Amino acid sequence: MGADLNFWAAAAPLIFASGPDTDALVALLALPAGGRVLEHVGGLGRHALDLASKGFAVTVRGEAGLEQARAAFEAAGLEAQVEHGDPRRSGPGPGYDAVIGLQAALGTYEENVDDLVMLMAAHKDLKPGGALLLRLRPRGVVPEGVMEQDYLARGELDLLEERCLPAGSDVQGIRWVLHTGDRRFQAERQVRLFEWYELHGLLSRAGFADVRFFLDLAGTAYHEGAPRMVALARRGM
Repeated sequence: MGADLNFWAAAAPLIFASGPDTDALVALLALPAGGRVLEHVGGLGRHALDLASKGFAVTVRGEAGLEQARAAFEAAGLEAQVEHGDPRRSGPGPGYDAVIGLQAALGTYEENVDDLVMLMAAHKDLKPGGALLLRLRPRGVVPEGVMEQDYLARGELDLLEERCLPAGSDVQGIRWVLHTGDRRFQAERQVRLFEWYELHGLLSRAGFADVRFFLDLAGTAYHEGAPRMVALARRGM
């Protein structure tokens, strides 16, 4: 994914500083008390961290940022299973009540078929009736050929995110540039963007029986042209 491992260590204070909206997440997923949740790491497990503080049994799985996730759990005095693993491979089980990928790897692979393989693995990770949740930016709302930028600062940390979708492409390039003191870190990623109906098709092919789309974690009805979409898909009983 083109990320310097040192980037995750340097960016961790910024990432964990942004409060996750886990109460809405729990309600939308209809998670049972003490339920088991798997988060595919994209934000160092910050949602898993908050879920663990609320009594859920959490697992963090990913290929980068795991040391920072482990350190955050230890600092908070919380327990979590931290696994190094490819999101395209399901775990050993038993099944999870929910798999969340709020900043998941979907769309980051060179081959389109890997997106389907990843969703099939998530389906296998879930227990019957369990739910997969993804939060994405729809392709139709991303301007082609326009450089978009976001800036975030906290103390000595300054993070610039740049995004550009080339004309006629469905693959957006993202670059993060982080400054902390006199040090500079950079990470890059290519992300394939989807329309809601394309994602619906992938989730159905992966075996999910019930697929719904929302505007946000509060469950607001989705409409075309919305800046974000939340996909909630359940494994059949």
